Parts: sequence; structure tokens; C-alpha cells
Amino acid sequence: AAVGLWLVSGWDATTLEGGVGAHDVQLLVAGLGVGLAVAPVNEAALRAVRDDLHGLVSALVVVARNTGMLLGLSGLTAWGLTRFRAATAELPAPDVLCPRQPLDCPAHTAGLEAALLDQLAAIFTGAAACAAAAAALAALLLRRP
Repeated sequence: AAVGLWLVSGWDATTLEGGVGAHDVQLLVAGLGVGLAVAPVNEAALRAVRDDLHGLVSALVVVARNTGMLLGLSGLTAWGLTRFRAATAELPAPDVLCPRQPLDCPAHTAGLEAALLDQLAAIFTGAAACAAAAAALAALLLRRP
């Protein structure tokens, strides 16, 4: 998952052009990595408790996963929006860049697109870092008897 998310963080404005390509493989790697993390967590939690507690533990795992996703998404979104705001802070308004046609201002549109790509790169880099940290933590926990 970390590798796939890190690869996605390097996308540019032309990445999705041209149909099927390397970007599809990158998304597949990220999705497969995330998907493969779900079953082992459920299995480890269920193996750690008595059979009569499986329903409760399954529910707690789902609640913990959803809480983690909400917190992670909130944090990554806040970080990405901060990057977007910083990238657009110096961008002049369309009526300054294109005083004759402020509603059709390619220079302003290009600045916004660059800021958006910076925001997405920050979000996916953060997600990759979180996935790598989770993988490292899981590896440490697996070494424990």
C-alpha cells in the first residue's frame, strides 16, 4: 500500500491521459496493499479472544478501522488544504492576470491546477508515510512472541 500510494503521489497533470497505463497498476498496487491488510487484522483479533466474544471483537475491529479512516482522512485533508492555500496565496486574482477576460484566464487556471497537483501529492505522500509506518509497526508486533 505504501509503495502504491507513494507512486500515486508523483502523478502529474497528464498522468490520466491516454487510457490504461502505469497509473492503473499503481492504483492496483495501492488497493491490493490496503485490501491485504484487512483480513490479517480481523484474524489476529479473533484468534486472541474466546469464541463467544467473536461478534463483539469483530464489531470493535470495524469501529476501530472506521475511526482510524476518519481521523486519517481528516488529517490528510487538513494537510492537503493547507498546502493548497499556501500554493494559491501568491496567485494573483483572474482580473489582475487577465484584465480583459478575467472569466477566461488560462494563467489563473494553470496556477490553480498546479496548486491542486501539489495538494494531491501532499495527501498521497502523507498516506504513503502512514502506510509505511503501519507496516513497520506491524513488523515489530509480529516479532513479539
